[in-house]
Amino acid sequence: MYPAPRHCYRCPDGVVRVFANEKIDRWRDPLCCWDVDTDTFELKNRRLVADLRSAGHPFHNPGADMSKLCPHAPGRKQVIIFRAITLKQTAEPCQDPPATPEEHAAAGVHYAEIEYDEPLPEEWSFA
Repeated sequence: MYPAPRHCYRCPDGVVRVFANEKIDRWRDPLCCWDVDTDTFELKNRRLVADLRSAGHPFHNPGADMSKLCPHAPGRKQVIIFRAITLKQTAEPCQDPPATPEEHAAAGVHYAEIEYDEPLPEEWSFA
């Protein structure tokens, strides 16, 4: 895992998951998810959440980070939102060319849907 923002959630299926970046290139793309073994804190079962480069975003050096897992709705899907930017739009020093108008237009908050194997329990339940 790359030293970048990491977020941990107990998902509605009861599994604790970490959402973070795995360095493939020189920056924060793609955004991935790992299941956490709560006894050993081992990360396992890596899954891809968002890969901006493969998705064709116009960024010179794409970054997908700062993920937030939204409350789930009935069914099997849950939305995760994340920031999509190019490295030149951050405070990190780099030699990249200035961000283009296309990069600025594509930057912002994006979302992905997580689909679970089983229907999710009700968001609120009281015993």
